[in-house]
Amino acid sequence: MPGEAAGGAPLTLALAAVEAEDSLRLESVLRAAVEDGRPFEAEFRTRPGPEGVRWLRLMGRCRRDPGTGARTTQGLAFDLTEERRPVGSETDQAQRQANRLADHAAAMKGLVAGLRNPPLARLVDEVAVEIGHELARRLRGSGRQVH
Repeated sequence: MPGEAAGGAPLTLALAAVEAEDSLRLESVLRAAVEDGRPFEAEFRTRPGPEGVRWLRLMGRCRRDPGTGARTTQGLAFDLTEERRPVGSETDQAQRQANRLADHAAAMKGLVAGLRNPPLARLVDEVAVEIGHELARRLRGSGRQVH
């Protein structure tokens, strides 16, 4: 489910996918954010699925619709699973970091398109190209074939 929007998912359904030990804490963070309107940030584990347990960081803001009273949450979720795995060699860690940079660059490219801001789009493209060069350097250094 990483990278997918959870639009319209009720809190109980979302919390059902969270590891039981983390669920109560996450629910408390979200309920407090609804009450005070301040941004929140929380890290938690998902329940084991096909890809195993995932570590996520959720950042956002909760609001209550004045007309309906419905609570909504908007924010971002970051998959931290790779960071939580035991660190291998320094080279492996650098490769993981470069891969995460590439993931974020791809996400930025997708998001900036809707803003209709050509200067920002050019900057994101430049960052993506530089990250591509970094990935290529890492792959060359690992002895893996680069296409």
